[in-house]
Amino acid sequence: MKRTKALVYLGFLTTLSIVLTRLASIRIPLGGVEVIRIGFGQLPVIMAGIYFGPGSGALVGGLSDFLGFFLNPMGPYLPHFT
Repeated sequence: MKRTKALVYLGFLTTLSIVLTRLASIRIPLGGVEVIRIGFGQLPVIMAGIYFGPGSGALVGGLSDFLGFFLNPMGPYLPHFT
């Protein structure tokens, strides 16, 4: 039961990270091009790392970046920038 609860929390934090990164970020354009993006998508990743350990935090960060790309792509996917 404990592992199931942790898996559900990690899934929720992954979803929250995707939503905060893709939808709830402040974009500042300059000359018609997005220059600065202020996002809060890393907060769930940090929370997962603090509460469940660094491996879980890395998993949440990697999955949120990978899945978020397929939901809302912003250019080519570069895995070494994840």
